[in-house]
Amino acid sequence: DGKHAGNASGNVPVNNGTLNINLNADLLDGKHLSEIGGGMKYQIFTSSGTFTVPTGVTSVLVTLIGGGGGGGGGYRTDGGNYRPGGGGGGGGVYYRQPVTVTPGANIMVTIGTGGAGGPGNVESGNGYAGNSSSFGTSLTATGGGGGIGGNVADSPGGSAGSPATSHLTQAGGQAKNSNSFVISGHGGSTVLGTGGYGSYYGSSNGIGFGAGGGGGGAVDKSNGGNGAPGVCIVEWEE
Repeated sequence: DGKHAGNASGNVPVNNGTLNINLNADLLDGKHLSEIGGGMKYQIFTSSGTFTVPTGVTSVLVTLIGGGGGGGGGYRTDGGNYRPGGGGGGGGVYYRQPVTVTPGANIMVTIGTGGAGGPGNVESGNGYAGNSSSFGTSLTATGGGGGIGGNVADSPGGSAGSPATSHLTQAGGQAKNSNSFVISGHGGSTVLGTGGYGSYYGSSNGIGFGAGGGGGGAVDKSNGGNGAPGVCIVEWEE
């Protein structure tokens, strides 16, 4: 969480996937424990903190993702009509955006939390939007929208956050209710996160960074899944 690393290679597991960046094995208390020559350095923020620009650095590359939206809750009417919830949207994404910086400056980094899933067993149990992530005043990635709760047959999913480049983040999926199946909407995925799945029963949370929660199942009137938090990765060359 917000720690520095050197420039040896490795992988960071992100639940069901891998974040492919260079890591040094020595991570402790946000300090550089091993400086192996020049090359790309980086700092990963999974919670809010401060980035201090290293001496001599005037430009950094920033990957910034907003929090994912929560899925809508599932509902079933007294008459037995199923109303599954829509999926939450993925958070907005900046991917390796260059930012001009001043050596020695302290830049506030804010990491948006994921939105909570909407309550089940209530009509219109909408999911909550994810919160924005920011890198100082230079970049802001808004959170994904919350999925719509089960108040209609095919509840819409939440919108993707901004910026919403299609191959980097997705809107939440729409729930489907037909004669052949009843299933909630999937959560929107991001370049570093996988949206919660749609289901007849239950729900699932967004995985990784910025992914939306899946909608709640209507059969058991489940709560929607929670959105995943955002992240900020800062890279620079020394």
